[in-house]
Amino acid sequence: FLCPGRSDNCASDPGLTASWTRTADGAAGTLRWVWADGRKKEAATGPRLEDFVIELRPEGARIAAAGATLNGEIAAARPHAAFEIAVQATPPDEGAAAMLALKQIDIAQTRGPVDPAKPAAGVPALTSRAIFAGAPSDAWKPFAAHGGDFGKFARWQGGALIVDVPEKHYWGTTGVVSAAPALTIPRLSRRAPARIAVTLDPLRTRSGVILLNRAPTEDVWFQQVVWAQWSGRPDGGGRLLLSLCASPARLYDLETPPGWDGRMEIEISQEFAAVRLAPGWSVGGVAGCASEDLPLHVSALAQAGAEHAPASIVVSRIEIGRATPDGMTAMDRLEFLDAKEFKPDEFLDVVAGALDAAGAAAPQSDGAKP
Repeated sequence: FLCPGRSDNCASDPGLTASWTRTADGAAGTLRWVWADGRKKEAATGPRLEDFVIELRPEGARIAAAGATLNGEIAAARPHAAFEIAVQATPPDEGAAAMLALKQIDIAQTRGPVDPAKPAAGVPALTSRAIFAGAPSDAWKPFAAHGGDFGKFARWQGGALIVDVPEKHYWGTTGVVSAAPALTIPRLSRRAPARIAVTLDPLRTRSGVILLNRAPTEDVWFQQVVWAQWSGRPDGGGRLLLSLCASPARLYDLETPPGWDGRMEIEISQEFAAVRLAPGWSVGGVAGCASEDLPLHVSALAQAGAEHAPASIVVSRIEIGRATPDGMTAMDRLEFLDAKEFKPDEFLDVVAGALDAAGAAAPQSDGAKP
């Protein structure tokens, strides 16, 4: 199994469920790939299974075992997606015997380009706007719950919100929440996800949460759609915890070495979300509660990593926008704009340019009449 979350048996998840079974007489085998919706593929194989190879690529997945191959798709395999690996002996029939001798698991990764996605030549990137600039604003409300206290633990200083919660204050949840929903998961989000860019102080943020939640209530955990928690160490390294939809299975964590500069980006689209720490650590997973047109509040909170532990966050800026797809054309860009951003003159210019380009590329007539 490749499980898009923590699960003992992820056969019903949009991950990978594949198996190999030797026939009763030992003369051959069967490679089988089963999807959660009941679809399956099978291939006859040789009798010996020495390697079981899974390749994940942007265009799909490939399984090779005992001389046979199967090709297909994995719904959860998107950029930044994280998987847990599970291997187990599974009887072909209820009550039957099963044997497995697992010797080794190897992982090889080929990294893609580190350059950020860029639009086509001459096409402006999608823009973002600041919704938080490190100063009090009517757009943000003080927030405290579960032992937190904004008056005691929070202050505005030097263009940032600084929260320091001492130990012995339960979870110490203290910070700010947007007074109204700050973003909505947009149309065509799978092509151009909503993007939230946050600037934190990586050394002074010891346990801080950036939260995308459905409602600004005290029940912060169960209202979450995306919970991105950074727990820093004195050496500059730390741990990123990502939780999605308050699901006990949608939990991911990533240990990072020193070097993070404090920029955090959250991308959220229909049924998927990912968090990236500059310059390049990222983790993501399936978020079944994330649907297009879902309005979300944004919160920046100090939250203890364990009950009664100290917590701190220093946040200076939050921007929202959309991620620019690589190779985005001028016509693509128009599709991603909000209605209030749409300009008829710009649309007409793009259409005219497309028609001119099509005309220039068409074969030239020699002047003969048909």
